[in-house]
Amino acid sequence: MNLSDGDGLSCRASVCVPGVRTVRVTEEGENSVRPSSSPGRAQTVRLRDAGPNPWHYLPGLMASGFVCLLFVMPLSIMAADEIEPGNGVWTVLWQSEFRALTISALVTGAVVAALLVVALVRLPRALAARAVVVDVAGFEAVERPRWWFRGRQARIAWEDVQVISAEDAGHGSSDQSPRTAQRLLDLYLTRDVPGVPPFVAVTRVDEPDVDIEGVRVPSYRARIQGLMPRSAMDVQELAEAVGSVRPDLFYAGIRVDQWYMPPPDARAGATGRSGAGRAVAGVDTDAISRPSPQTLRRPGAPVRLDYRHPSWQIVGTIFGQIAAIAGCWYLMNNPFGWSTVPAGLLALLLVTPFLFCCGTLPAALWIMPRYTARVGIEVGPLGLTVTRKRPWRLRATVSTDIAWDRVQAVVARGSSGTAAPSGKRRRSVDIYLHDGRDEPYPVPGVGTDMSVSRRLLPDSSGTDPLVAFPATRLRLTYRHDLEPRGRQRWESPDGPGPDTLALPPYHLRPALLAFRPERCHGFDDLWSGIDGH
Repeated sequence: MNLSDGDGLSCRASVCVPGVRTVRVTEEGENSVRPSSSPGRAQTVRLRDAGPNPWHYLPGLMASGFVCLLFVMPLSIMAADEIEPGNGVWTVLWQSEFRALTISALVTGAVVAALLVVALVRLPRALAARAVVVDVAGFEAVERPRWWFRGRQARIAWEDVQVISAEDAGHGSSDQSPRTAQRLLDLYLTRDVPGVPPFVAVTRVDEPDVDIEGVRVPSYRARIQGLMPRSAMDVQELAEAVGSVRPDLFYAGIRVDQWYMPPPDARAGATGRSGAGRAVAGVDTDAISRPSPQTLRRPGAPVRLDYRHPSWQIVGTIFGQIAAIAGCWYLMNNPFGWSTVPAGLLALLLVTPFLFCCGTLPAALWIMPRYTARVGIEVGPLGLTVTRKRPWRLRATVSTDIAWDRVQAVVARGSSGTAAPSGKRRRSVDIYLHDGRDEPYPVPGVGTDMSVSRRLLPDSSGTDPLVAFPATRLRLTYRHDLEPRGRQRWESPDGPGPDTLALPPYHLRPALLAFRPERCHGFDDLWSGIDGH
């Protein structure tokens, strides 16, 4: 088992498929029978907490039921006094003063009933057992029949798989705070596969949606997610089963964190049998260890990247919330003299934004000093100087100097599974430092869009030859689509002069490449972003 941060995950028993060997693991997490490394035997892995779940409808039911009660309760209280012999309930409810409230209650009640019917109809599919069968021919996703659900299955041949990426959807971890397990297993396919069960999400992807090398686009991505602890254990067991059969298909680059990597001897043996040479899953493994071939003119003075948020944005947000609170309060007091029913409906509509702004206004006032403090990163010939805000101080900052001789490698990464629009996703640059055990948290403070973690094991196959682990990793985010805005400044004959020391954060990669090109890896796409004005 290979993990990027040394945390272990345990597995439980999987379903039995007739005629197929089943991988079984004890309740406590110790393997009674490990997945077979023999490519001639099929392996079955059960996936729990994956795909549709009956609990997914609970938030919608609760929200609809709450809104329905907001209409039914005042309606019942106001209409109770009007009900008399000879004056039926429906007649009272359809009177002009109650008609709008009655229609609203009926509509929300119908929504609740419809959601209940949909949940009951889909309940068998949500309760069906799900499993994946892995053998030498391919990968089969199976949903077992349950009640009136007839089941579904689809097979994906290995010949249709370009690359397999065991991408990490979680955040970095340190020795002090273990990460919540969030696993993604992506299979990039050459064609669409019809009839795939919904727990394997198949989507068409183009070049902006793919962060790894070796994928010919347009392609189709079959994704199995393990975002909960139990499902993460199952997805890890599935990755091990696939790795025992086709380790050569797993991604071997540096673009994304990999929570699972096949053993190097298994990958080498598989590539040797396939005749792929140095190219593993479409990645030139020799080119990874070489620094970026692109170089930039070194500035004559250090470059400071300013990570402060514009003050006008914070002030505008605060004044907007104050105006929203005052406006909602004024309108909820019925300044137009409307009757009870329309005035009550207006108050019901405004109470949610009123309470929301009342709750977020103190938070905006609290974070204003942090967002406007003079934080940033200075890149110079001697190293990096990181200035971050001191916690629990208004505008006090703390600076940390990092010499270049402590930096092992600077690696450009992808967007790590973020769900932002393809053109505007924030990518990251990882700076790996030599492990300093005497400094448990080497860069104190908050701000600068930085996360600090101590990596016990390699976080991808590509970083293994570049970095000596354990290591301290500084992860800095940047906007790849904004990088082309600075191209003319960096490629001019004079380069950034003394009058261009303060630059926006999207100049992070050009500054690092200009001062230490021999330690930068994965910077070949420096100016390939699409400028989003």
